Amino acid sequence: MHQINFTGNGIKNIALFGEKLPLPIYIITAVSIISTFSLAAYLNVELYFGLAIIGLALLWTMLHYPKIWIYCVVIGCIMYFEEDEEGISAVDIFASTLFCLFLAIWFITKLTVKAEKKFITNEGHSTLKTTILSEKLFLLFFFFLLFNCIIAITNGTPFIEWVKEFMFYILMLFYFPIRDYFNNKKSIIILLLLFSCVAIRFDIRQFIMFAKLLENIKMAWQIGSTEWKINHEFYSSVILIGTTMFLFMKNKIGKVFTYFIVLITTFTLISTFARAYILSVVFLIIAVCIYLRPKQVFQLLAVIILTFGIFFITLDTYFPMQSKLVQEFVVKKISSSTQGRKDQSVDDRFREFEEVSKEINQSPIYGHGLRKMFSFYFASKGYNSLKSFIHNGYLDAIHKMGIPMALLFYTVMLLFNIRGYIVAWKLKRYCAKNRINKRNELYFFTALVIGASLTITMLFITNMITSSFTTRSSLIVVAFCLAFITISEKKYNIAISS
Repeated sequence: MHQINFTGNGIKNIALFGEKLPLPIYIITAVSIISTFSLAAYLNVELYFGLAIIGLALLWTMLHYPKIWIYCVVIGCIMYFEEDEEGISAVDIFASTLFCLFLAIWFITKLTVKAEKKFITNEGHSTLKTTILSEKLFLLFFFFLLFNCIIAITNGTPFIEWVKEFMFYILMLFYFPIRDYFNNKKSIIILLLLFSCVAIRFDIRQFIMFAKLLENIKMAWQIGSTEWKINHEFYSSVILIGTTMFLFMKNKIGKVFTYFIVLITTFTLISTFARAYILSVVFLIIAVCIYLRPKQVFQLLAVIILTFGIFFITLDTYFPMQSKLVQEFVVKKISSSTQGRKDQSVDDRFREFEEVSKEINQSPIYGHGLRKMFSFYFASKGYNSLKSFIHNGYLDAIHKMGIPMALLFYTVMLLFNIRGYIVAWKLKRYCAKNRINKRNELYFFTALVIGASLTITMLFITNMITSSFTTRSSLIVVAFCLAFITISEKKYNIAISS
């Protein structure tokens, strides 16, 4: 069976499959579904029955048309990127099925089913074949991470809590299906468009919350106490990838749409007042100039000035009284970063790091296990804080996994990141040397790999002040960015060999 290609053949194949089924199959299926649903309604579990039917349909789709499965995963981010809840929420159940369970089934079919009888087709070859060091180390990391549950349980962490955080890491394994099924410009554009829809959904939510905030504030300090503090990694990646796409894109309609997404997502990121992400994004957008021609540098400068100009004009127009308070808060927040431990929030971070370092010294090799709780005194609020999230991703990895595993994880990320910048440079030189038309897909993949590499770099930078690599949104972003790097590298290798 062939993969769906969005030219109509995929839908036609499904229709033909349905036509070949004999009438008794339809009758038996209909009777079974009606009878089971009636029983489920009698037991008051009809909702779960409905979800099971949807799950089976998605499972069939995944096995036969894996691209649609990945598209569903992107759309599912609209639910999955929501704020976390205590215990096991409906979102967790949804994610564990659509994201992790189906991914596990995908890997099992790749490992256990012979190539000529695979449920998932990929030109008859095993998708798990790895030829580069970073991929081998990537799989090695997950193999050893399985044994982390023993350490976590030994240190008193409930197994279900360990599983919940382990599932976050599993999201990065989407790298492999994305790497293999999305090997052309059209399918990747669809992915980016779906991510744009996810971004718009959260942008709108953030605008509504920000508008309500501005209506109620009287003093500048009130802004910081009510900010929405999730999905910064996703917003930053949308801005970085969108900016590079805008600079390398030839199609005018595409440019306008891309700028619109970057513009509103920039507003969203600014309205969160997450200074580390804002500053890192600005720094990396300036750094991307080494890949640009003078005309593109001028375009970039014009876009930056226009974007911030629109933001403050909009703020002054709709919230004239609050605009000065916002500007005052932003200036104070950025300037306080240079005060060291005199800044109360910085002092809280150092107290947290000191307590975490003490626990690391107790078990530097094996760590304490995923989801391990620790306590420190929150001086700015006057109470002890008990949590598992550490505002330094490097310390967080060492605390939970030990020094060897932390080194392995960040080595993998660094190797991919270096490969990305090298591929971007090679693609840029190849296009210039061969005077390739700007509408050629190689320009598209140049922008894609630059944006993906910048995103990984952004995570490395912000990881110093928050665990930016291990949030649910960032792990999805990491999977796609790593895949984009490998896909772009393949495109370059094909170009130079042809």
